[in-house]
Amino acid sequence: MERVLARAKVNLYLAVLGKRPDGYHELETAMHPVDLADELVFSEAPAGVVEVFCDAPGIPTDETNLAHRAAALFFREWGEPGGVRVELTKHIPAGAGLGGGSSDAAAVLNWLNARHGNPFSREKLEALGAALGADVPFFVRGKPAWATGRGEILSPLPLIFPYELVLVFPGVFSSTARAYERLTLTLTTREKALRVADLKSTPRSMEAFLRNDLEGAVLPYLPQVGEAKAAILSAGAAGALMSGSGSAVFGLFETAGEADRAALLVAEKDSSWTVFRTRLQAEGMVTRHGPFPPEAETGP
Repeated sequence: MERVLARAKVNLYLAVLGKRPDGYHELETAMHPVDLADELVFSEAPAGVVEVFCDAPGIPTDETNLAHRAAALFFREWGEPGGVRVELTKHIPAGAGLGGGSSDAAAVLNWLNARHGNPFSREKLEALGAALGADVPFFVRGKPAWATGRGEILSPLPLIFPYELVLVFPGVFSSTARAYERLTLTLTTREKALRVADLKSTPRSMEAFLRNDLEGAVLPYLPQVGEAKAAILSAGAAGALMSGSGSAVFGLFETAGEADRAALLVAEKDSSWTVFRTRLQAEGMVTRHGPFPPEAETGP
């Protein structure tokens, strides 16, 4: 039995460059793991059996679950009989733009690959991940990345200041499809002067780098996103931004003390919000061997 922490991500920068012939959108985005994580406990199952159990109401555990699909895809591509049981404890909110489902799927691919003697290279695992979703290759790699294409073409993101974050889920689900449907591309064609090289070492300069073209598309029909962003900024964040297609918003802070105080202030604004104190991390997945001490069972 092994427990894996599958970490969420935030998009520090997300520019939508246009619509592709295949119907997807061309992106440039800076993605970074944070230490908010789902927990997956893996154990053996009979050959041909994939089982997923989840503690969160409303999360499917059948073939529509990304973790389930990832396991089935791994065994199909490997061509060898195998089975796995996955017990999933959700901490990353669904519909928040934090990549929880994609991170879970990547954790399954990585764990199965390691468990069965690494039959696939990292590049092959990332290709398998891309068949499941555009964010999955990023989580397979598990490192801060600059992503292009649909988000599946990755290059390393330079190491940056270890920011403290306040992350707010305003309690509303954001549909990725709807966000893109409402995006007006003519509003995103301004000169893109900011690139990876513009990442600096303090949050004050990071404020100028933060960008998410989908934010303007989401705010009109999910005003809670704007309210959460305003609350984080009023609590002293150096910068704040919606992550991915929403609805979660994060704020950057230079010190843990500043972020701790801000988290308390933001939590008082609206009882329907879920506020997380988190930080940027260099690794997207952590494996721990069981049995686990009691304190390790309480979550990340």
